Formats: sequence, structure tokens, C-alpha cells
Amino acid sequence: ALPWAPALASTLLAAFMTAGAEIDARTRLLPDLVTGGTVLAGLLAAALLDPLDPGAAALAALARAAAAAGALALV
Repeated sequence: ALPWAPALASTLLAAFMTAGAEIDARTRLLPDLVTGGTVLAGLLAAALLDPLDPGAAALAALARAAAAAGALALV
């Protein structure tokens, strides 16, 4: 069984992604509230799920998010 903390984080991130997909399907736009909330939830989850070095985990997650945003900006 999945421990409660990763399960809760996964559920929250899935809810943000589902909301974004539903709004995008209707309007062809992704609101800043949904995308920003998803990024913040992901960074918080990364920090909370790494008890040994939460700062490094959040920084690594931020670097991955920036790399993904940079790759998408090129498209």
C-alpha cells in the first residue's frame, strides 16, 4: 500500500491536473490559478516527501519545472 503522504500529494496534484485539463478542453486556456497552484503544490510535495533534505528536493523540483517550461517555450 502507498503511504498516506505520497498518496495525498498524488491525489492533490491529480486534482489540479484534472481541473486544468477540463478548463483547457472548454476554453483552450490554462488559468494562472491552476498552473501556479499545481507548481506550488508540486514544490511543496517535493519538500514534504523528502525528510532528509527538503530544501534540496524543492530546489531540484524547481529546476525540473524550469527545464520543462523552457522546453515548452521553444515549441
